[in-house]
Amino acid sequence: MFYFDNEDSNDFLSTKYPSRLSVDGYVYNNLSEFIEEMKAKAEDIGNDIDLGELLVNGEITKFIQNPNLIQRLLDIKGNIVDISKNPEYPDNFIGKLLVCIRENIKKYKRLTIASWNVNGIRTNILRPGSIKKCPKKDIGIENNSNLRKLIEMTNPEIICFQETRCGKDTGDCISVKEYPYRYWNCSKKSGARGSGYSGTAIWTKIKPINVQYSLPTLPEEDQEGRIIIAEFSKFTLINVYVPNSLSNEEYRLQVWDPSLFDYLCQLKLEGKKVVICGDFNVAHTENDVWFRNTNQRIAGVLPEEKIGMTKFLTEYTDIFRRFYPTVDNMYTWWSMRNKLSKELNKGWRLDYFLITPNLENNILTTNIWKNIDGSDHAPITITIRFKNISN
Repeated sequence: MFYFDNEDSNDFLSTKYPSRLSVDGYVYNNLSEFIEEMKAKAEDIGNDIDLGELLVNGEITKFIQNPNLIQRLLDIKGNIVDISKNPEYPDNFIGKLLVCIRENIKKYKRLTIASWNVNGIRTNILRPGSIKKCPKKDIGIENNSNLRKLIEMTNPEIICFQETRCGKDTGDCISVKEYPYRYWNCSKKSGARGSGYSGTAIWTKIKPINVQYSLPTLPEEDQEGRIIIAEFSKFTLINVYVPNSLSNEEYRLQVWDPSLFDYLCQLKLEGKKVVICGDFNVAHTENDVWFRNTNQRIAGVLPEEKIGMTKFLTEYTDIFRRFYPTVDNMYTWWSMRNKLSKELNKGWRLDYFLITPNLENNILTTNIWKNIDGSDHAPITITIRFKNISN
């Protein structure tokens, strides 16, 4: 049976939602809780509808046209018992429920974060082709460029880049009106591995509260610009470019991974909501790489690297695997040595979004954008819902 108690308010669908409801013996403090329950159990009313996505998007028409959902609401309406004995409430239940949904939608904001190892931001990413080199000053994003495609297709509030391969002086010359806040962490090394090596950047429409450019638990300062940590009002964002074991195996396994793990554990213990994204340079399971069961020691699928990622996942959630637990053909990197590797989808999944468990219910979608070229990596995105995101 479905009960609602409206003794404290004349409008049980007011913005405060004070009315208590009981469904099959379970008491909800207000109608918002009931809606959250419906979204959480979307599979019970039909696998062809994603209630969370529809409610936050405000697609009320699609919501009310779903026959399984309509039947569910009618079943509920038929079992209503009004404790306050006011016939108006059961008669108008469905209409009032939709009003409440609209009010809920107003409270939420969708925020999309993109992560992309660009393998050098100056060619192919900002310009349509590698032949057209970027000037030293006043670098813009051309209309047909791969970065413009990413922005138009996903409209991210925040973009995290890895392997930018440029100095801060070059980065500061890039002109992007959509992203007024841009932060660069570039390699400080000289010689062959100078500013044209490694590097990370965060572009954002929302100004962070604080930005830092080093991993606090690392024994010595990172000289290769591999991390940016940005604190926002609702969460902490970490953009990371993990060293490749091909040339940095000892440093990666003995120094970097343990230091990063210690820092992530520290943030989790503090109760922080954390999103960490980037190129982790490891295909964690057999489902994350196109080939199987090799006995060779290959960077990216080393047993020690996989153990390190497993350790991360004892504390954080791989959000891709939460949405796609068994899929084995969705990758983010394809070798440039074989021009057909992407076409044949002989790839690896090296790029991740990891989140603290306290953010899992906020994640709406995650995607790999294989059709956006310009790098040997594909961009990846997540979309999160928050209430009242602000600078």
